[in-house]
Amino acid sequence: MLSVPLQKYQHSSAKAAISNFTQWLAVYFSNVGIRVNAIAPGFFITEQTRPLLINEDGSLSARGKAEWNRNLALIAKTLRKINVKTLRKKLSTFNSFA
Repeated sequence: MLSVPLQKYQHSSAKAAISNFTQWLAVYFSNVGIRVNAIAPGFFITEQTRPLLINEDGSLSARGKAEWNRNLALIAKTLRKINVKTLRKKLSTFNSFA
C-alpha cells in the first residue's frame, strides 16, 4: 500500500494535469469558437473513500448518494449547454480535423 504523502502527490498531480490540459484545449479551440470546460467529478470509489461512500451492505451511504446526485446534475447542466449542430459545423471547419 502506498504511503499517504505519495497518495496525496498522485492525486494533486492528476488534478493539475487535468486542469492544465483543459486550459490548453480551451486556448487551442478558442480560434474556432469552441468552449472547453472540465467537470470536477467529486469522489471516486477507492480503498481510501470506500468507507465514506459505501455502506457495509454495499449500498450507497448518504455521502455517496449526495456525490452521485451532484455528479449527475453537473453532467446534465453541461450537456444542456452543448449545441451539437454548431459543434459539428465548427469541428468540420477546423484544420486539424479535415
